[in-house]
Amino acid sequence: MSNETPKEAEVRFTDAQVEQFRHHFANFDFKQEGAIATADLGSVLRACGQVPTEGWLKERRNVADPEHRGIVEWGNFLQIMKQCVAGGGNNDEELLEAFRRFDKGMTGVIKSAELRNILMTMGDTLTEEEASELINDADPLGEGVVSYESFAREMVYNGP
Repeated sequence: MSNETPKEAEVRFTDAQVEQFRHHFANFDFKQEGAIATADLGSVLRACGQVPTEGWLKERRNVADPEHRGIVEWGNFLQIMKQCVAGGGNNDEELLEAFRRFDKGMTGVIKSAELRNILMTMGDTLTEEEASELINDADPLGEGVVSYESFAREMVYNGP
């Protein structure tokens, strides 16, 4: 995986960040060969604080594993993390901005039903079951509204 964009070339990880990424990567490197299954890429990225969509993940899997061997090696994973940090992935500010567009009254909340509709119809859509699981986590008391700021931060830092 090469051809860094100028933004990606500027990304420098601290030793602590690399160690954190390596730790999460190692949790999925079951054979301890410096590679994870392509199917686990999303889980490892989420463990590292990213919120990749399925479409974005599919593109990265194809680039990181062009021979379709079913693995993503450590170096390619670090490159994908650079893409995330450089703006190629999702972060909480991007999610917050998206939710703010639906908050006409600037109340900081969105109706659970509207969130469900967004999750199931826009961008890389979720299934009914996936949307329900996220909404139940975001609105555990069933009040019918979700604080989208809390929801976005939870998605970024703890994964879907």
